[in-house]
Parts: sequence; C-alpha cells; structure tokens
Amino acid sequence: LYKKAGDGYSSPAIVAGKLFTMGMRDDQEVLIALNANDGSELWVAPITGGFRNDRGNGPRGTPCVDGDRVYGMTGRGELACAQVSDGKILWKKSMADLGGSPPTWGFAESVLVDGNNVICTPGGSKGAIAALDKKTGELRWQSSDFTDPASHASIIPITHNGTPQYVQLTKQNIVAVAPKNGKVLWKAPFP
Repeated sequence: LYKKAGDGYSSPAIVAGKLFTMGMRDDQEVLIALNANDGSELWVAPITGGFRNDRGNGPRGTPCVDGDRVYGMTGRGELACAQVSDGKILWKKSMADLGGSPPTWGFAESVLVDGNNVICTPGGSKGAIAALDKKTGELRWQSSDFTDPASHASIIPITHNGTPQYVQLTKQNIVAVAPKNGKVLWKAPFP
C-alpha cells in the first residue's frame, strides 16, 4: 500500500480523490492522507504514542471520513478527529477517560459516524459503547447497562423489524443498543 505508513494494520478509506490510512512512525501513531491518484503525501497528523504488542505494533482501525472530517482510533484507544483538508486535529478522546482499557491486542475498531455522533467501544464499567458528538468529542451517552470489555470488532448499524440499532461483538456477547441512548435492545452470549 504505502511504504512510509509505518507499522500497523489500518486499511485505506478513499473519498473524493484522497486516501486516508493510519500507521506508526517514530513511535507515534499517525493519521495519513495521500493523493489517491499519484500516492503523494498530503499530510500526516500525529495522534499519540505508539501501541506496541508482540502481535504487531501500531493502529488497528481504518479511518472514517465524514464530510470535512476524518476520525481514527489508535491501538492505545485515542480517538482523534481531524480536518480532511490539512490534518489539523480538532479534538481527541481517550477510551481510558470513558472507562476502557486496551484489549489484549489493542483497540481494533473502525469507528462509526452516524448522524451527529461518532460511535465507539471503550468497554468497561462506565459502559461498553459510547456516542460522542462528532463536532466536539463530548460524550452524548454511554451504555451503562452493557459493560463488557472492548474486543476487536467494529460497530455496525442495522434496522431490524423497523428498529434502528447498533450491533457490537465482544469476547462475551453480541449486543444491540438503541442509537438514541445506548440502552440494550437485545444481547446473546458469544462464548
């Protein structure tokens, strides 16, 4: 893909002639934008110190592009929002601040932007799933009735029998929560 990205497992997101990915350079996890036509680097935005692990270093998620903003989660669990135009970091939110801690092989989530929210999975006793304001990073809600640790999956939005829901997989359960408040709609064991 891109030889200068550094360590990590991020895939590309291509929007409007730009390719976005993540990597680890000089012990920093970074968000990267390239010209999708010729591969030239447009900008690099450092987010946090690098995640190191015996299974590989660096970020594990793919950036999510929404209009003039791009969102990326690091292996350490730092979610960053940057401007698409120049990579300026607009806000960051640590999954640790939301009660989470890195799963065994790091946070491996490609966050979901839905409406005015960014949906992510910090895991932990404050609530496994959280919705943040996509413009400010402020907490909108957290699923306090579902507190599994984070695992290595990304949330998907579905509509089942006319009911919108976010579905997430952890090491213990598959769960659906309500998009408006994070309340559990259903849960099934995932042994």
